[in-house]
Amino acid sequence: MRRMTTLALALALCACGDKDDTDADTDVELEWDSVTVGGAFTCGRLAGNDPVVCWGDNSVGQTSASGRMEPGGINAGADFACMSHEGGATCWGGDEYGQGDGGTGRAGYMRDVGGYHACAESYNSTSCWGHNEYGQCDTPDIDDYHRGAQYSSLKLGMYHTCGLLNGGLVECWGLDTDGCVDDIPEETFTSITAGADHSCGITASGSTLCWGGDEHGQSSPPETLFSALDAGHDFTCGITTGGGVKCWGLDDEGQASPPDLTGVTTLDTSISGAHACALHGAEISCWGRNDHGQLDVP
Repeated sequence: MRRMTTLALALALCACGDKDDTDADTDVELEWDSVTVGGAFTCGRLAGNDPVVCWGDNSVGQTSASGRMEPGGINAGADFACMSHEGGATCWGGDEYGQGDGGTGRAGYMRDVGGYHACAESYNSTSCWGHNEYGQCDTPDIDDYHRGAQYSSLKLGMYHTCGLLNGGLVECWGLDTDGCVDDIPEETFTSITAGADHSCGITASGSTLCWGGDEHGQSSPPETLFSALDAGHDFTCGITTGGGVKCWGLDDEGQASPPDLTGVTTLDTSISGAHACALHGAEISCWGRNDHGQLDVP
């Protein structure tokens, strides 16, 4: 059964004067400008450079965001999250592989966060940290480029990483589960995404192609035009060109059954869990598994 939570929050602001004044309460709707999804937790940033707020599983501090730091983009992995801010990148949460504290204090801005690894860019060069048993942190060097500068974007999966070359081709490295590293279509792409054991991209002609694991149909997209994609754990979701959301793949927790949304601008799926969230307007809607309250926008 699909479970969905839609943001409907209000703050009561007290206008206080002298003792003869009458207290007045004003309802103010909170507005969000970004959302990211972790294993069993979710983070969002309030509009106007207000704090990052996280909710859900906090077993290793993954919902203990660092508060006001003029945050930029935020990205969540299996048990940790990172954000860019003026002066560098900061991470929090799980640190078994150096994925949490490994990013703290780094100069540059976040490129992406995977299952247990992350990458940031500084001075046109990319550095990655965290779990690297399969070489997923080893961004290839190419002559005449700083490390990683040959990629217009990097997308990190659970144990693999993919880069979209400036010319539109794709390269991947790390654990080659079910061909997610070696079986890349020879196509020109405009955007890509990496999931647990599969990856997908939008081609220059507008079609969607996926490669890697397909046990649950996560690499078999519908014949729909998408403006953005996000691959999760055995499922994939995309923002349609009409501003809605469609998902495919494993749906045992309702993670591939999104609500009927319009005006969606941001979409993120869990790389190690079974939920997803979308930003539409200034509201957040989530669906899928809710065993730790990861759907319950505070």
